[in-house]
Amino acid sequence: MINDFADRRSQRQLGIYILVFYIFSTIYGYLCLAKEFNEGMSMISLIGIYLTGTYIRRYSLRITSFSAKTNFLVYMLLGIALVICNVLFLEAGISKSLYGYLNPLVLLSSIYLFLFFKKINIGYNRYINYVAASAFAVYLFHMHPMIYGHYQKICTNINQYGEWTFLLLIAFFIGIFVFCTIVDHIRIALFNGLSSLLDKSPWARSNNSYESPAGS
Repeated sequence: MINDFADRRSQRQLGIYILVFYIFSTIYGYLCLAKEFNEGMSMISLIGIYLTGTYIRRYSLRITSFSAKTNFLVYMLLGIALVICNVLFLEAGISKSLYGYLNPLVLLSSIYLFLFFKKINIGYNRYINYVAASAFAVYLFHMHPMIYGHYQKICTNINQYGEWTFLLLIAFFIGIFVFCTIVDHIRIALFNGLSSLLDKSPWARSNNSYESPAGS
């Protein structure tokens, strides 16, 4: 349905729609903390991201046609700007984090990080694809309501280790990613095995017997 909507719009119409969407998302979702946007972790936010990706993939713009190095530089500069702004906010006694998914700077930096990987042309790599296949599973795992609270509690406890905090957090994040990837690939193997058994079952064979021969 989203693709059908995008296909029926001209470049200008789709661009205006995305611009209006992010103005509304920033004001109502980010600044007004609207529950419907759930800090960027909602269906409406995912639709906005999907349409943005569709626009970037279909149309060539000057701001998205930089080299890989320039894209990475823009990403780093936006990241540094976020850190500086966040420090200034904390110094002023403002505790609101700027790293939310609805922050326009976060979205823009994500786009340039995506464009960086798109431009480096790493080609096919089975190891990268093996891990990438479970990236969404990692997100679903640690964001699950039964798990997320424990995940936050562990991160809070790690923050008490002073100078070791950063290294321990990195190790914890890598551990979560590896564990979730292993679990997801076990799921993939089980699902593939179950699918194979179902294809070989008498019920599947009886259904296939009703199909017309090829070319008839």
